[in-house]
Amino acid sequence: MTDKALDSIRTLEKKLSQCKKAGKEKVEILNQLSKAHWSSSPHKALDYGKQALEISEKINDKEGKGKAINTIGVSNYYLARYDSALECFFKALKIHEELGIKRKIASSYNNIGMIYDTTGKYENALEVYEKSIEIEKELGNKRGIANSLNNTGNVYGYLKKHDNALEHHKKALKIFEEINDKLGISASLNNIGDVYLTIIENPDKALKYLLKSLKINEEIGNKNRIAISLINLGDCYTKLKNPQKALVYLKRSLKISKEIEAKNLIRDCYKVYSELYSIKENYKKAIEYYKLYSETKDSIFNEESSNKIAEMQTKYETEKKEKEAEIFRLKNVELLKANVAIQKKNEELNAHREHIKLINKILRHDLINNLAVIKSALNLYKKSNDKKVLEEASSKINKSIELINEMRRLESFISTLQELKFYEITEVLKCLIDNYTSIDFNIKGRGKVLADDTLNSVIDNIIGNAVIHGKTDKIDIQIKEQKDLCELRIADYGIGIPDKIKKKIFNEDFVYGKAGHTGLGLYIVKKAMESYGGSVYIEDNHPKGTVFVLEFRKVR
Repeated sequence: MTDKALDSIRTLEKKLSQCKKAGKEKVEILNQLSKAHWSSSPHKALDYGKQALEISEKINDKEGKGKAINTIGVSNYYLARYDSALECFFKALKIHEELGIKRKIASSYNNIGMIYDTTGKYENALEVYEKSIEIEKELGNKRGIANSLNNTGNVYGYLKKHDNALEHHKKALKIFEEINDKLGISASLNNIGDVYLTIIENPDKALKYLLKSLKINEEIGNKNRIAISLINLGDCYTKLKNPQKALVYLKRSLKISKEIEAKNLIRDCYKVYSELYSIKENYKKAIEYYKLYSETKDSIFNEESSNKIAEMQTKYETEKKEKEAEIFRLKNVELLKANVAIQKKNEELNAHREHIKLINKILRHDLINNLAVIKSALNLYKKSNDKKVLEEASSKINKSIELINEMRRLESFISTLQELKFYEITEVLKCLIDNYTSIDFNIKGRGKVLADDTLNSVIDNIIGNAVIHGKTDKIDIQIKEQKDLCELRIADYGIGIPDKIKKKIFNEDFVYGKAGHTGLGLYIVKKAMESYGGSVYIEDNHPKGTVFVLEFRKVR
């Protein structure tokens, strides 16, 4: 915290001690003290907010009460108590709507949006941020417009729409620079850096924005923002393969995050630490930090908290739009939806259990067998000094590494199971073929399909197999929209697939040839297509090669 910030707090504390009457003036001072402690000591901020709320209720100061509930909500946000924060923001919004204070209404929408995007409700977040921007434009409040633009940019970042994200963050940055809002400038710079780092994956470009953001945050002494900048810089240097610098920033960030009890930042620190030690091949520490990350994440986003957030959102919408009788009907509808959601979650859990069984099976069978061969080979080498024996051991080590990489892909597939969305196949293909500069591609047709983020891996797996195992130098891709389906045909001109194994290639434990390995890649393709509501099969290509046919549900 800067000297200026400390002086401001001391001034407010002096005013508070001199204010003997429990009136509107005292409520305002307490609300200002709460706001002053948000980023550095959220527990203190929470205490001042509660004091302001207690007095405002006693003296019937409705505007002061709205401010107090809002400051309590922001304090809970910094403490990662998102259900409690959202409850406060809805209450504050209701008061501000009753009083007709548009500036506060816009602020409440912005705060509600922050909870929605933090908890993954991106469409809801975009909706309320748009409402906030409309009001701020009506009021001509540049700072409010810029804050909402920044927050909207963050949502587009989570949705992997980097062009939209950068557009909003750069507009926000321009406004913050016009009004010389250093905190806003630092936030925009950090957000732009984060887009380049995590979505566009250009850590070199991200670095200059993140360093600028850190410098400003250190000047203004905002501990929360400093910790965020340090985490992102730790992540950036991790991706730049500079573990020494990454550790320096992560250690500082974790220390500050713990001081201000920011669970969400502590969680993010642990995640980057895990990735860093994984790159350093210190897998023991990588696992330890990943466990800490998972435990902290679970403590923030537990089932009860998620249910509360969904419940509050529904309650607010129904109270505003429906009468008492209609509210009762909607509660029954929500109950039905909840039961369907629970059933869906149970189905997902069962599917995850099956995937865990699969991974354990592969570990027990393939890896243990490979290790047994390696052990025998090493024993033989000790006795005979025959280097040919070592070649067998080396072969099994390579197969084990390949198997582990395939299992990582399966783990990625399991972890990214999510709601389906629209994809333009041609756009996906354009990104993928850039990785195969020596292959002659011919793409015909267009089509939109329902899939999820594993679509890139599905198509890349098939193209990769055609290049590596099929030995093709040419691939024809055709997209056809039929009545209910969108068909994607990937035809290679390689060595083809023997008839005797065609029915087995999508099995989880398929192995073929001396260089054979567990056929997990095509098994993942099959499972992913089934999760999209589609299918995959193969045909012979003429005069030679193989055609992989992927049938997707067509977007109407």
